[in-house]
Amino acid sequence: MTQRTRGKIDAALGAKIALEALREKATAADLAQRYQVHPN
Repeated sequence: MTQRTRGKIDAALGAKIALEALREKATAADLAQRYQVHPN
């Protein structure tokens, strides 16, 4: 059985996603799907 490792995103991408979320241009679910990250 193989274990899946956690993916890491760099600070620049995290900031970009956070700014888009704060501007409310898209929902958290939409952003998570677009950037392939968990919505939480």
